[in-house]
Amino acid sequence: MKNTKRIKLQIGIAAFLVVTAVSLVFAFAGYSPFKTNQDGQTYGSLEGHTIEDAPNLISARGIDGTIGYVKGTDVFEPTPSSPEEAVKRQLEKEARGLYTVPLYDSDGKTVIGEFMMGTGKESPEEVEAFISDRLDQN
Repeated sequence: MKNTKRIKLQIGIAAFLVVTAVSLVFAFAGYSPFKTNQDGQTYGSLEGHTIEDAPNLISARGIDGTIGYVKGTDVFEPTPSSPEEAVKRQLEKEARGLYTVPLYDSDGKTVIGEFMMGTGKESPEEVEAFISDRLDQN
């Protein structure tokens, strides 16, 4: 039994070392799970990533169903510096209601649609009316 336990421990340590070595190789080689466009912007899915390691252009579905990318700077705000600032921002978002940001092609320049933003507190009816309005305008 002791030998079996020792072998399992050695296998576990070896696996850990291999994973660590591969991670270091990717880190030093500048590996990125995202594609890069001609301007050096990364693009891809946010799935499995945090805001901190998100690509510059995040895959999204526009209000008309078009698949494209939104700029992280259009959809994420810097962390508030205080609780008061957080409350102020939230109140401003609620007052603003639903709005759109550009939906881009992977080049990060060509606008191919609109992506809807809001607080997440909107009713399905409000969302439907907003999308219908926006589609009628285009």
